[in-house]
Amino acid sequence: DTADEVGKLAQRMGESVESVSELRYAFGQAGASTEQMSSLMKSLENKSQDASRGVGAAAAAYKAMGISATDTNGQLKSGRVLLEEVADKVSGYRDSAAKTVLVQDALGGAWVKMIPLLNGGAAGFNEAAEEAKKLGVVFSDDLTKQSAALNDNLGKLSTAVEGAKIALGTDLIPSLTETTAEMVRLKREGHGVLAMLRGFAGVGKIPFDMIFGSSKPDISVGTQIKELKDSISVMENDKK
Repeated sequence: DTADEVGKLAQRMGESVESVSELRYAFGQAGASTEQMSSLMKSLENKSQDASRGVGAAAAAYKAMGISATDTNGQLKSGRVLLEEVADKVSGYRDSAAKTVLVQDALGGAWVKMIPLLNGGAAGFNEAAEEAKKLGVVFSDDLTKQSAALNDNLGKLSTAVEGAKIALGTDLIPSLTETTAEMVRLKREGHGVLAMLRGFAGVGKIPFDMIFGSSKPDISVGTQIKELKDSISVMENDKK
């Protein structure tokens, strides 16, 4: 599930699976969950778009730090690149109210809690990436694709099981309803033995109902009951 989650997050962020895995580890060390990291990186993306258009507080913050939100081709830089550039700048500033405001303007309000992470600069993110590789928590693109395929198949299997339950109920419920209804009727008429036998007969025909739909598709339940009554009468007469 984690590999699948990282793969999907990488697609949303436009980053490689390996890069997102490394960031996930760095944010985790700072006490942020994968979901929180996703939200923080989305905030960074929104602010960088504002900065690239020269609007809002983000544009002023980027300009003050001497950072361009776009590359030499005029394309928006990746979140990982911008994060490391901002972190390098922020790490060089003394902790203060002004620094807090700068982080808020450049990245978003939620990033204020991540100032300790930013204080490590780009070097801090690179060190975390190396640690993640050594610990084996950097996922490959192939693994995330396989994990996604597995989760999809498990979801389909769960749906198939639910469908089997419905199909089973469709086959069994009518048969059981008929059986119990006839048992109640026979019991009310004073035929306790017949009611019990009808129950045994109903349970016994379940496998046939599941496979063929009915053990005697051309004979109604009423007819089968009449035959059973006639058989009991014959046995009673034989005793006499």
